[in-house]
Amino acid sequence: MTMPTIAYRVLEAAFDWVASDPDESEAYISKTTGKVFYWTSFDAGPEGELEELPDDHADENLYWAIPDKRDLDLGKDLVLAFSREYLPDHYDRVRDIFRQSGAYRNFKDLLEKLGFIETWYDYESAQTKAALLKWAKEKGMVVDP
Repeated sequence: MTMPTIAYRVLEAAFDWVASDPDESEAYISKTTGKVFYWTSFDAGPEGELEELPDDHADENLYWAIPDKRDLDLGKDLVLAFSREYLPDHYDRVRDIFRQSGAYRNFKDLLEKLGFIETWYDYESAQTKAALLKWAKEKGMVVDP
């Protein structure tokens, strides 16, 4: 079977869809056509009404199930790696923030105060792209960056 080439922006959009609410949203890419299928427990998808998922969407031979941030270790571990590199004097504080509820909001508040919010967004974006491309390669997906 010849695999379609998937544009990175398409892969990223599917990933963002899943990341928006990983317990309530899923996305699948057809290995034959490259078409993305979105699912949510809510009423509408990124472009209005959602199409129904194909009955065989769980067949790993036919579809790639898009991972979420947890699957790619892009959660707390990423924050801590960033903090070690860019905020070493605040590392313990960041670690403590992630022991409480509202961690991401509090982390971003700290970044705003320290002037590192844009650095964080750039870092998170680069790490997400690297992790997604690595995942895609492992799955045999051809991605056009």
